[in-house]
Amino acid sequence: MSWILFTIIAIVIWTVVNIMDKYIIGHEVRDPVLVTTVFGLTIYLLFILFGLINGHVLIPWTMILVSMLGGLLYSVGTGTYYLSMKKIEVSRLVPILAIEPLIIAVASFFLFAERLTLMNYVGIIAIVLGAIIISHKKSISKVTHKGFLILPFVAMGMFAFRNILIKYITLEISFWPMLFWFGVGGLLVPLILLIFHHPHIREKAKSGIIHLCFIALLSGLALISFTKAISIGSVSLVSALMSTKPMLVFFVATFLSFFYPKIILERHSRAVLLKKTVAIALIVAGGIFIVI
Repeated sequence: MSWILFTIIAIVIWTVVNIMDKYIIGHEVRDPVLVTTVFGLTIYLLFILFGLINGHVLIPWTMILVSMLGGLLYSVGTGTYYLSMKKIEVSRLVPILAIEPLIIAVASFFLFAERLTLMNYVGIIAIVLGAIIISHKKSISKVTHKGFLILPFVAMGMFAFRNILIKYITLEISFWPMLFWFGVGGLLVPLILLIFHHPHIREKAKSGIIHLCFIALLSGLALISFTKAISIGSVSLVSALMSTKPMLVFFVATFLSFFYPKIILERHSRAVLLKKTVAIALIVAGGIFIVI
């Protein structure tokens, strides 16, 4: 059951990243291409370094290509995610991203013959519903360019396919060589963006880039832990347990709203708090169902 520990480590780290993300992208760096570039350069260089230190990177060329594809998918998915955050309200974005565990559960059933218990499947559904409810907010604007609605679907598909590829690769080769080539593949996108996209960095964004590098390092460590969990556990259950993260983000954000409102400010009515309570109950119940 060590996959649970690695997943929880990733959840905790990514919660910190999400909270810092919200402030940095909202106040310091509002260019999604620049964010993708900084994140990518930091994370994938970290993967390459860890892979070199911990393992032999010479593996069959087919595994090299598949590992690089996994990194490329994650890199494109990350860029699409940040672009979605700029173009689409969170209330529309979250429900689409939250269905990722359901897609992975179906895919792994056929690809890896993962046969979970009925309680496991009930738990996955409960967590997905809870994640949607706890993250959903009433839409402020009723006008959204319909063309942009495809972005979160693309991001969700990329992330789901990435997880499936990670599981497939680690069934064939060891973890660290996969991580190295994953980093090489992922590095292609930020390098291309660095060449062709002029960020026009504002003075305020300079400090934001420093902050981005820091949270990118944290995010890289979280992804290493999450990837390790997938390599030794069920990709369906790991992905589902990861979807409990919005609950922890809600708790941390609420705490900061009360004691550090300059960092993040969120106020909730009684009706909203009741809705969040129901969501938390679903997430907790779902988490219990998938680990028993």
